[in-house]
Amino acid sequence: MTEPKLKADKEAGLLSEGAKTHAIDVWVSEKYQRREEVYSKFLEKGNEVEEDSITFLSLLKRTFYRKNEIQLENEWICGTPDLFVGDEIVRATQIIDIKSSWDVFTFHRAMHKPINPAYYWQMQGYMMLTGAQSATISYCLVNATPDLITDEKFKLARAHRVMIDDQSPEFVKSCQMVERNMIYDMGSFGAKNPEYPLHSNLSDWDYDIPAPDRLYEIVVPRNDEDIARISQKVEAAWDYLSKMV
Repeated sequence: MTEPKLKADKEAGLLSEGAKTHAIDVWVSEKYQRREEVYSKFLEKGNEVEEDSITFLSLLKRTFYRKNEIQLENEWICGTPDLFVGDEIVRATQIIDIKSSWDVFTFHRAMHKPINPAYYWQMQGYMMLTGAQSATISYCLVNATPDLITDEKFKLARAHRVMIDDQSPEFVKSCQMVERNMIYDMGSFGAKNPEYPLHSNLSDWDYDIPAPDRLYEIVVPRNDEDIARISQKVEAAWDYLSKMV
């Protein structure tokens, strides 16, 4: 959805260079049945703790939310909103999208920055598909999984040039900080993962963050003009590809 740099190109409804690159990538993927694997620890946590975040949100809001599995599509776009308010997804009054923050630092960065443009357009797309009048981006700060915590400890071990079971004070202290940075409710973490070998001494643990402080939400109202721009951009991409191939 980024506009081209030149004013004339923008007025002509042309694509930005980034949009052209994306259109080419989509075409290559479809023609040759290949996908570029996109991986990051941020995406991995988001996938692994999605249900935990939905449960967390449900408890805080005192409303039962269930993960939506229905993919929607129209002539231009497709998408699967996380949660919705209403009897049916196709007649939702509100869309809720879960963003599980990697840690307390990324959580607070999101709080003090303008809305991510990609998230804004994602919400407009969901409202285009459902007819919803608003969408809420719910940033949730929940415990990391044991696997994610252990992965970070392995990275530390490599950096310290020691084995993962090293008991040197320096390495143990670093592992304790990893746990502090990735666990926000030790009670629920321990109940769910009673066998996990923590480096932290639970008798000294005083680092829980209250649940209300771990939810930040942005409400995105429906903008029909921007929704119309989505279809225009998609059609511009079709036109660009038809001329290219």
